Amino acid sequence: MLGTMLGHTDRVNCVRWLPAAAFFGPAAAAAAPLVLASGAGDGTVRVWLWTPQTPAQPWRLAATLQGHTEPVTSLTAFPLDSGGGSSGQGMLLVSTAGDGEVHIWECAPGNSSNRNSSSSSSSSLPDPACWHLQQRIAVGHQLQDCTAVAALPGDPGWLLLAAGGVDGAVRLYARPPGGQFQLACKLTGHQDWVRGLAFAQLDGEAASSGSRCLQMLLACRQRLAFGLQCKAAVAARRGAGCSVCCLCCLQLGIA
Repeated sequence: MLGTMLGHTDRVNCVRWLPAAAFFGPAAAAAAPLVLASGAGDGTVRVWLWTPQTPAQPWRLAATLQGHTEPVTSLTAFPLDSGGGSSGQGMLLVSTAGDGEVHIWECAPGNSSNRNSSSSSSSSLPDPACWHLQQRIAVGHQLQDCTAVAALPGDPGWLLLAAGGVDGAVRLYARPPGGQFQLACKLTGHQDWVRGLAFAQLDGEAASSGSRCLQMLLACRQRLAFGLQCKAAVAARRGAGCSVCCLCCLQLGIA
């Protein structure tokens, strides 16, 4: 056992390792502390730093993200410097909870003095990022239990968010550069809760034009049986008034 982190006041439901490069930059990531996020029944998400240079207290609380009013059920991280439309450091952290909301948290190192943060952190600890609640997505009684985030193939400024929940449906949200996630379509077919989601990008060749074709596959896991395999159903149209439309499968042709 490397250590025990104390701070949550209820059962811890989920944990997620966060990419250190998003906080400290790619050059310093190798020597940077490990970063772990945890979500619990107390409705909070806590961000921890592991610093083996201080063996007496290797785990330190860096931030507490407060916004949910019911137990947190899942966490998903997406580094913005790997295709999220940002040239610098930073990341998104998506949290789901029993309060009927999906929260989109964003951190941007070095900007803590310019934003109103929804987090609390100790001034005696390293401050790798400024966290703020960027968006609340209301899902009502259809509680979401898992999420996945990916950049749109061929247009990484756009982000896709998939959310699966208790109604057996997968909802796809799209976010334009500098904007917020909006519901694009809903995939149905499962007969029970969706408990896991993962995106995968496939390169291929379009049969009709011979041009390079990027496809995105979305795999889902059901609660009581093996999940169905679904193809994501979002494509982007470029130009003035850029919009997102639903298709039977995601297939972007690049000349």
